[in-house]
Amino acid sequence: MKQIEEIAISFITAYNSSAKEEIAKKKQSLLNEINKNEFQLSKITHYYTMARALYYLLQEDNNNLFLTDEGYGSIVRLIYYCLLQNYFINNEVKPSDVKYKDIIGGSELACIIICENPEFLTYRILTAALHYMPNYSQKHISNQLRLFGGIIKESKENNYYHTLDKNISDVINQMLQNEHLVLPVGEELKKLKSTSMPIIQDIIRNLEMGLKMEEYDSIW
Repeated sequence: MKQIEEIAISFITAYNSSAKEEIAKKKQSLLNEINKNEFQLSKITHYYTMARALYYLLQEDNNNLFLTDEGYGSIVRLIYYCLLQNYFINNEVKPSDVKYKDIIGGSELACIIICENPEFLTYRILTAALHYMPNYSQKHISNQLRLFGGIIKESKENNYYHTLDKNISDVINQMLQNEHLVLPVGEELKKLKSTSMPIIQDIIRNLEMGLKMEEYDSIW
């Protein structure tokens, strides 16, 4: 396991313990490690775990406002990258495999991140940073929300649902309540998975090219 993964797990443990001093300490360790070298995220193993840790950083910032606007956006970008990687790596995992829970957990968190940051992901990331045309950016983000939402819906319908993080599951259940009936399942979801994969691969590749490889001035 890479050092940054160990730091992320340590932060998750502290966050769930609600110990303020320990949260602050582990939070800063994770921020320092990211600031030192973003590119190491391209070499980790547990992308859903890393995405969860980064999401908790945003939750902490909502309470304490320690991130700059640029820093907040950078964390959203890294969460998005990790969740796409998580899906790309695990998309063919069967429900009987223990890794299937990473697909479900990652799909839940991806829906949350997309729903909470649609304009940022569409225009600041896909259009401004990755140079997709605005109409294609809108289409890709919309399709990803349908993709990840459909995976959650289908897993529940087939009784393959796994909850890794109750807080995240509660948020997504409320968020998708009004969208549940229009989310794709079955053949429609299968088709969407097929058409989405090359786009997801391309976005991952482009995001990875933008990961900073050595220490730079802090944006936190």
